[in-house]
Amino acid sequence: MDKLALAERQFKKAAALAPRDYDASHNLGEFYVRSNKVPRPSRFLERAQRINPSSYDNGYDLALAYLSTGRLSDARKVIQDLAKRRTLRNWHNLLGEVEEKDGHFVAAANELEIAAHMEPGENNVFDWGSELLIHQTLEPAIEVFRQGAERYPDSPRYGHRPGDGLLLAREV
Repeated sequence: MDKLALAERQFKKAAALAPRDYDASHNLGEFYVRSNKVPRPSRFLERAQRINPSSYDNGYDLALAYLSTGRLSDARKVIQDLAKRRTLRNWHNLLGEVEEKDGHFVAAANELEIAAHMEPGENNVFDWGSELLIHQTLEPAIEVFRQGAERYPDSPRYGHRPGDGLLLAREV
C-alpha cells in the first residue's frame, strides 16, 4: 500500500472514530484538498466548519474546495462569514478569484485591489494588474504593473530586466 493510501486510511479512521472532532474532520478534508480529490473534501471540511466556524485554515480550505467544484455562492458565503470575524488579507484575493469565476469582473478587480493595498506583496499586486489587463482596462493595468516593477525590480513576473525599462508598457 502506498503512503497516500495509507494516510487516507488513517485519516478516515480518525474521522470515523471521532466524527465530532474538529481536527479529525479538518485533517481528512485537507488531505483530500491537497490530493486534488474533489469534491470529497467538502463533506469533511463542512463538518469541521460547523464544529469550529471561526477556523481560518478550515474556512480557507473549504472556500477553495467550493471554488474548485464551482460552488461559487458557497465559497463567497464562507469567505464573507470569516471576514466578519476578523480582517483577513488573503480572503480578498480568494474572493477576487470567486468573483472572477462567477463573471463579476468589477467585483473581482475591487477585491484584488483591496488585497494588493492591504498586503502589497508581489502576488497580490500581480493578480490585481492581471485582472485589469484581462478585461482590457489597459491604463490602470499598466500603472499597477509599473508600480509592481518598481517595488519588485528583480521579478520576472513584471517583465523587468535591470536597465531595460518596463517591457509591458512598451509592448502595450
